Amino acid sequence: MTNKPDSAQIISLSERRFERRIEEIREILPPAPPGETVDPDLDARQLAEILAQQIAELPDDQRRLVRRRVSVAIGDLETLIEELEGDLAALAKDLRALNNHDGAVRAYRQGSTATHDLCS
Repeated sequence: MTNKPDSAQIISLSERRFERRIEEIREILPPAPPGETVDPDLDARQLAEILAQQIAELPDDQRRLVRRRVSVAIGDLETLIEELEGDLAALAKDLRALNNHDGAVRAYRQGSTATHDLCS
């Protein structure tokens, strides 16, 4: 028997890695201007527009550094998204297999109950 971690654990680990990387990205982004906050309910487009404006206002050397770091972070997030999609596919496969197994067990039980009833 293999010692394979179950899909739920894999998803949980991937989610933690994703959340950790998001936090790292937040640390490299320029902070909101004094007295302003960023609404956590903004959609991705609105947030990207705000960040682009903030980055554009940075001095050239800082802007290049932030852009480089953000580019690396985006690549990391794309990789994590691919991994999460793979993990979710594996979980779906496991759930289908479990469902098929449960269906077979129920069918067997119904068949053996029907056979028992006929023999009685």
